[in-house]
Amino acid sequence: MKKLTYKVLFTILLATSILQGQGNDYIIGASGNYIFPLGEMSNRFKNTAGGSIYFGKRISTSFSWIAKFNYMKFDELNNEKLTKKISAEIDQKKMIFDVPLKEIGDFSMDFESFGISVEAKMDIINSEFINTSFLMGFGFYKWEFNRSALAGNVFVDPDNDGSQISINELNVPGSFQEDWSGQINAGLEVSIKLTGNFWLNCNGSYTLVLGELWPALSLDMGNVSGIQMLEAKAGLRYCF
Repeated sequence: MKKLTYKVLFTILLATSILQGQGNDYIIGASGNYIFPLGEMSNRFKNTAGGSIYFGKRISTSFSWIAKFNYMKFDELNNEKLTKKISAEIDQKKMIFDVPLKEIGDFSMDFESFGISVEAKMDIINSEFINTSFLMGFGFYKWEFNRSALAGNVFVDPDNDGSQISINELNVPGSFQEDWSGQINAGLEVSIKLTGNFWLNCNGSYTLVLGELWPALSLDMGNVSGIQMLEAKAGLRYCF
């Protein structure tokens, strides 16, 4: 708990000290995020949505610091990848079947996280009406992963004639994990001036949460070492 408190306080204090500079070029904004899981994470979940709110300060004509609060939740399963290989001897022939987990019984998983991060925004093109920037940041995420238990008989149709037979029975207990993990991200951003101090803001970035999701070998689910994703974000920004 002490380590967790120190991490959060460190990030908040760093963001606050960065934003307490000279000048009055401040930024506030919010965005909706569409998130694509990568690597082993994509074998468990499909794309999902999230959100961010942020505030920041321009330090120079081409450099700003941004402090962000981020939220996301994966809960739509990639059922095409979530299968269990099961071998059985039928009519004296050894056969191997890829059985979708959803056909064995009620099964669910979700990964939910929120966190704070500090991001450096370095302008590449900076004009009165358009701004393009390189982004790089780090922070800390609180996350939870929940996998339900799975129990049921495994039915297959070896002759593809609609007649199913039971070849196995699964009874796999559920699993729950939670942790605080470091996070790093990098990407590109484009902002277009709409009117007055309002800007349309779009960016794409690679994000890595330095956590680990345990494998479930009895369900043919591999270990997720490093939770990777691509994020596409769009929202409004107000500068004052």
